[in-house]
This record gives sequence, structure tokens and C-alpha cells, in this order.
Amino acid sequence: MVQETFVRLWRTAGQFDAGKASVGRYLYVIADSVAADLRKRPSSRPLLPVEDANIPPQPDSVDQIIDRVIVWEAVDTLSPAHAEVIRLAHEEELPQSQIAERLNLPLGTVKTRHHHAMRAVRTALIERGFHDV
Repeated sequence: MVQETFVRLWRTAGQFDAGKASVGRYLYVIADSVAADLRKRPSSRPLLPVEDANIPPQPDSVDQIIDRVIVWEAVDTLSPAHAEVIRLAHEEELPQSQIAERLNLPLGTVKTRHHHAMRAVRTALIERGFHDV
């Protein structure tokens, strides 16, 4: 299901309209459609409840992927200067001192940008329905 969802996302990426929905919502609609198509297949069999299968619960990587997409959508709402500090800190895992060196900025400026960027991301996530941030 995950593979088919991302194949459809790739094929229909040109149809995505950011004015109508977020990337996370677009991906959810595609995944929902894929799930419905899979249920309709003649080869589909009813699934056993997890308790009956004796399989320990696994973390849902799809939820993690969607959460990550939503977080980066929130980062995209930041000014370029704030977004750059967040990306360097979280994608490249650089400490603030190295970010300051790379951007040729005072350390205090980097700390201030990071602080304000994180507050703005938190606000954006709350607006998108994340309340435990």
C-alpha cells in the first residue's frame, strides 16, 4: 500500500495545488484511495485482528512520514533566514556555534533566530491540528 501510494503521488504530483490542500492532506487522500482499491481486489482477504495473529504492535511509519511532511510544511512558512537556521540545526544536526560559523553570523543571532523559528513552527503545527508540540 505504501509503495503504491508513493507511486501515485509521483505520477500525480503535477496535479497538486497548494492552494487547495496541504501536502499531508493530498498524500492522505491518495493513501485512502489506494486502500479502497486494495480492499476491492478479488485477492483481498479479510485480515485477522492483530491479537489473533500474535504479532507485536509495530510503529506506524506512514504516520511518521506524514508527520514529518507536515512539520516541514510548517518550516516552509518561515522566513528564509529562520528556515535556514532550522534546517541546518535539524537536517544537518549542526550545533548553533557551527551554524553561526557557516552563515557568518554572531552566535546570539543564530540563537535568537532558532528560538523564534521554533515558536513559529509550533504555532503553525497547532494551527494544523498538532496539539502535543
